Amino acid sequence: MSQSPTPEPTPSAEPSFGAPPQVGNPYAPSAAGPVSYEHPDAGALRVLVILEFIWGGLTLLASCFSFFYIGLGIVFVAGAGGSANGPAEMFGPLFIVIGSVSLLLIVGTSVLAFLSASFISNRKNRVFCIVVSAFHCLGFPFGTALGIFGLIMLLKPSVKDLFEGRWKPPTPFMGSVPPRAPQA
Repeated sequence: MSQSPTPEPTPSAEPSFGAPPQVGNPYAPSAAGPVSYEHPDAGALRVLVILEFIWGGLTLLASCFSFFYIGLGIVFVAGAGGSANGPAEMFGPLFIVIGSVSLLLIVGTSVLAFLSASFISNRKNRVFCIVVSAFHCLGFPFGTALGIFGLIMLLKPSVKDLFEGRWKPPTPFMGSVPPRAPQA
């Protein structure tokens, strides 16, 4: 019986343990393209943006309860047309005013959260985002957690530099003097 020839091993890009180290310029551009450096807090800022959008959506959803108060006030006013000086005549306009004011406040909070998320993702208006994060602290418990996380992130000096455009990516070597090229 004849055996089929075994395939020859193909060279791979992965170095094996027995292979000699490759000598070359460690700073030459690789085939994968240029190296990109990301700010150390960029991941946490992305999480903050996502949480701001979620908080804005939840507060916008919560504004639907204001329509219940406005509708209840309208029912009280419309149903009290035949009675004189009943409680519905007094409470109807009160429910409409409370519902309308709460609708404006909740929708305003939602708009602030959406604007803050947009500004953080574009690295603009840091002070506005800090004020909105402080305002989020009033919404216990989730708004408080979001506000504290936002304040911690936005008050970091490195994030301040990032918003002001002063952050520079690190150099490809560590230290003040570049490493020497390997001797042949």
